Amino acid sequence: EEGPLPTLDLLEEVYLEALSEAEARRKLKIIEETLDSFGVPAKVVEVNQGPTVTQFGLDPGYVERRTSGGKVQTAGNRHRPSGTKGDRRIR
Repeated sequence: EEGPLPTLDLLEEVYLEALSEAEARRKLKIIEETLDSFGVPAKVVEVNQGPTVTQFGLDPGYVERRTSGGKVQTAGNRHRPSGTKGDRRIR
């Protein structure tokens, strides 16, 4: 047999604040610097703020690499499915 449910006053009230423009720029810079430190060239091209999650859209950069056969391969397209073109958005 189930007992009575607890009352809602047990929950803490949460106040959501929008990310300030300065804070969004700071996080954008951290994302770009972190990716760069791993050798991943990318630029944040959009920021979408929701009520609880902020999304940062990335435009991947390209790094030329030569394969053992001498072919040039770019880091930006080696993982792209064949037949696709244009930017990928990573979220």
